[in-house]
Order: sequence, then structure tokens, then C-alpha cells
Amino acid sequence: MSSVRKIPEKIADTYTGLFEDLIVLFNGKEVENHYESDISLVLYPLPRLPLLICYWKADEAMDSDLHLFFDSSADLNADIDIVYGIAAGIIVMFEKIALKHG
Repeated sequence: MSSVRKIPEKIADTYTGLFEDLIVLFNGKEVENHYESDISLVLYPLPRLPLLICYWKADEAMDSDLHLFFDSSADLNADIDIVYGIAAGIIVMFEKIALKHG
């Protein structure tokens, strides 16, 4: 598992309330629990490029987990470098905010 992918999961684990606030701050919309996650929200970093964020809190049997999903049409609406850059940028932005918070 790459360290980039672990960054938002670590933020969500350490500052769950802040993580939820960040999603709301960036105009995230709560959606019905996708994949039975504890937190399921959609961000629209670009108008036709929705980003689904699903977070599962840790429990006694499982570690926490966080996944970022793009719509299947993402590659039709933006170049793959743009899609990756947006996801990486959001992760870095969340990390910087969390570091200032803690």
C-alpha cells in the first residue's frame, strides 16, 4: 500500500471529526452508504468529475480503511494526469490542514 494512499486514512483515523468537516468545507455531499462504509461522501473537484470517498472506521476485527473512487466516465471528462493530480492535490491539501489542526 503506498504512503500517498495512507495519508487520508491516517487523517480520518486521527481526526475523524476534522476529516468530516473538511469534506463538508469542500462542499462534499453525503450519499447513501456505499459499500456499507461509515462515511460516504461525494466531492466535485471539477463539474463532471465526481470523487466518492468511502471510509470505514476501525473496529475490533478490522483496521480502518479509506478508498477514493472516480466515476467510470472520469477518463472521458479529463486526462488521466488531471484525474491523478486532482486526487493527489486533495490528499496533500487535507494533510496540510490536518497538520495545522493537530
